[in-house]
Amino acid sequence: MPCPDRLLREDGADFERLVHQALNCAEIRQALRRTRGVVNAEQLRTLAMRASAEIAASATAEYAAYLRRRMAAAAAQPWPPGSTPAGRGRAQLAAILAALVPPLAGVAAAVFLLLGYGLELTTGQLELARSLVIAGWTSALVSAVVALGGAIALVAAAARTPSGPGAPPLADPAVAHARAVWQATLWERGLLPFLRRQLAAPCGPTPVTVPPGRPERLTVADASAHPRRDGG
Repeated sequence: MPCPDRLLREDGADFERLVHQALNCAEIRQALRRTRGVVNAEQLRTLAMRASAEIAASATAEYAAYLRRRMAAAAAQPWPPGSTPAGRGRAQLAAILAALVPPLAGVAAAVFLLLGYGLELTTGQLELARSLVIAGWTSALVSAVVALGGAIALVAAAARTPSGPGAPPLADPAVAHARAVWQATLWERGLLPFLRRQLAAPCGPTPVTVPPGRPERLTVADASAHPRRDGG
């Protein structure tokens, strides 16, 4: 698998959490106090998020290894119920029926009831009127049952739908280990050195520029909740 040059979408929030933890560790808090207000934590947070490419590049190899483990573990997992092609086809058919049957049955119920009660009040055809009324209430019952069944099916499908394709199956020990290695590398080689450089700059933090025409996006490295260091 080629090494990615951008974070996967589901890893962006984890990078931000790691930045938050670094800004709250004892070393960075003490360094911020020594600046006597020249630099604050929010400025450092903004700089770190804008410099995510530089920070994440320190753990490129570890991130690629983590992604390989994660993808292999996800591929090895069995298909959940309803997620196979046949299961998805049945789910789609059920969704179509749940969308079409209730309104059609409701319209039929209204027509039958209107005709039935109308005949009962205006003519002597009681037998036909009662048949139409029975058909109307039956259609109304069918509409309600199908609507309820469709709602239950949707809730059940949502409950068993797995998380996104890139979501890490962390129950796998190999995936958890690869993630921990990658996080530690990102923390030690990327994030803390970057914050130290910004705090040591004699004129304050160095502005981070983003190339024109490119959005400010996180790049290469999922940084999920790293254990805090130095009491952070």
